[in-house]
Amino acid sequence: MQHSRYRGGFKIERRRYQLTGASGTHSRECETGDVAKNAKRLFFENLVHLAANMKSNNRLYRQTTSSHFTFIRVALLLCNLMAVMAKSTYRPNIVLILTDDLDVSIGGMEKNSKYYNYTLSVNGKARKHGANYTEDYLTDVLANMSLDFLEYKSNYRPFFMMVSTPAPHSPWTAAPQYEGQFSKVKAPRDPSFNTHSKDKHWLIRQAKTPMSNSSVEFLDDAYKNRWRTLLSVDDLVEKVVKKLEARGELENTYIFFTSDNGYHTGQFSLPMDKRQLYEFDIRVPLLVRGPNIKPNQTSPLLVANIDLGPTILDMAGYEVNQTQMDGMSFLPVMECFPDCVCEDAYNNTYACVRTVSKSTNLQYCEFDDNEVFVEVYNLTADPFQLKNIAKSIDQEVLEKMNHRLMMLQSCSGQSCRTPGVYDSRFKFDPQMMFNRLGPHRSRLRLK
Repeated sequence: MQHSRYRGGFKIERRRYQLTGASGTHSRECETGDVAKNAKRLFFENLVHLAANMKSNNRLYRQTTSSHFTFIRVALLLCNLMAVMAKSTYRPNIVLILTDDLDVSIGGMEKNSKYYNYTLSVNGKARKHGANYTEDYLTDVLANMSLDFLEYKSNYRPFFMMVSTPAPHSPWTAAPQYEGQFSKVKAPRDPSFNTHSKDKHWLIRQAKTPMSNSSVEFLDDAYKNRWRTLLSVDDLVEKVVKKLEARGELENTYIFFTSDNGYHTGQFSLPMDKRQLYEFDIRVPLLVRGPNIKPNQTSPLLVANIDLGPTILDMAGYEVNQTQMDGMSFLPVMECFPDCVCEDAYNNTYACVRTVSKSTNLQYCEFDDNEVFVEVYNLTADPFQLKNIAKSIDQEVLEKMNHRLMMLQSCSGQSCRTPGVYDSRFKFDPQMMFNRLGPHRSRLRLK
């Protein structure tokens, strides 16, 4: 993203992430070339995703959109941010995978991602691709489309470009030159790997422990294949940055690098997926670099992908309070102003709130199931979420977090950026949170 108000520098950094959500920020393995030595970049170690891979551009909490499903049409989400950008002086451009069936939805994905034999909708026109690596490998195709946009766009108008790759989604098809990489890599064997948890909600309690040898072997293969697909994303990022540098625009451009969700590979004996409340499923990497960003920072502040849209518009000089966004801009954080960003994390069948301070990092979650189950974790003392402290934590703390969760459930727009005021007369009742959803309550139930 470019804006003429700022001047600054940006250098590429090649980075490999352990793709297990929280591990993507805690135990990252880096490959840093010479071009990254003076990088102006900020790494957020506490970015969490909201439900469904979908809130970044929609900028609204789940209760605001009445959406309770894991996937919705991508085009519907993109038009929100793009409509606002188009009203300004920006030229917006979206480079993303669409669908192999144009009758399904323009901007939607069918059967998840495909690396070959797909159809793109390019400005409304179908473009079919086959199985030739040079011409059809989707990550590389998106890279070339991005470079074309940067080459032929106007030099006198700011621009916004978003690139969404298939990697590392299944079927984890790596480029031919990377198929042999990471042959000795395995999924991380952290303390929660292949363990049984009796103090968690019923879905976790019923997981088969220990996992079979074939299950462990399969998830190890999937893990290394996910890494292999990301090597092509490395290439894409490097090409885009070098193009900006060649055009003399690198010093005036913000670049965000992030993901839509975490992923578990064997944690709590769950083979592979992304839909649980735990750190490995909600934690995602976020690197931002560009003008006015101090080099080599790591921020401990909590942000969520709901905040990306407001931040981008804030960079563009647009008044966020004039929109209906629920998130808040973290531009002041990047420019070294110590504003606190504290948001919650949602998914299909549970609701959570996070409280972070210099001394405390608590996660409180409620499930909409027959048990109305509550899980609470002290992530400072228990980063792998092995012990649910809901029954031992101070009752007043429990009531405060339950109250904050209810406040966030009923907020909209600017009120979501104002912390709820705790009322000492309030009594703890997890069921109340879901009762507030009214007719939508049944949609939250586990199927």
